[in-house]
Formats: sequence, C-alpha cells, structure tokens
Amino acid sequence: MAGASIQPRIPWVLLNNYNSNGYHGVVADEDQPYFAISPRNLIHDDIILPRFDATNKPITYSLEPTFFADTNDACWNIPWDYASGEMSVEVTGPDGATVSLGKLPFVRQSGNGPTTARAAVTAWNRRRTARTR
Repeated sequence: MAGASIQPRIPWVLLNNYNSNGYHGVVADEDQPYFAISPRNLIHDDIILPRFDATNKPITYSLEPTFFADTNDACWNIPWDYASGEMSVEVTGPDGATVSLGKLPFVRQSGNGPTTARAAVTAWNRRRTARTR
C-alpha cells in the first residue's frame, strides 16, 4: 500500500511570536521537506531577530514550539496532552558553535503549544546560552 509508508507528524513552528521583516515563525529544519508557512510576502527573506533593544538590553526569545495548525480556529484544535512529551534543543550561533540545551519535558500548555517552563528555552538569549556551556 502506498499510504503505509506515511508517517504521521505535526510540524512545529519556532519563533512564531516575533516579527522579522513581516515574517512570523520558522519551520524546523527537519520539517521543511513536509511543511511551509505561507506569509503572503512577495519577497522571501531570512528571519533576523535583534539581540538588543533600543536601550542596549539583551532581548530574550522563546524557543518553544507553536503548533501552527492550532493558530487558525480554536474549535478545530487537536486536544493535546500538554503534560507529556519532550523536546530537545540545540542552538547554533553565527560562529558555527552548537550548544545543546538538552532534552526538556513538556509540563503544560502555553499559547498554541506546549511549554517546558524552563527559562533556558522560554527566555533564551545568546548570553544565557554562553553561560550554560
């Protein structure tokens, strides 16, 4: 059967709550062959988020996923068990160095996705990653 080889998967979108040149969200590398966001922009561009605000204070970002399909209409959302599952996080900096933040269990819902409730991924910034090495 042709359908027997299909693996069920739910694509995650990262950085969905942040704006970069009109874009919201980035599809994880492993999901890109199967899923894309259609932002309706004429010119597609890289996602570039600032490291510092106007007062030179470091900006933090959540690295936790959003289930993009659950952002359209709440009555059609899948009833997830947000207290189960886990995610693993690796961050590659502009210098090419990769830092592993480890495997983190999900503990509850946050917005349209699960949360680990761990500051290492809910309020990530480059400085925090450097300290966790």
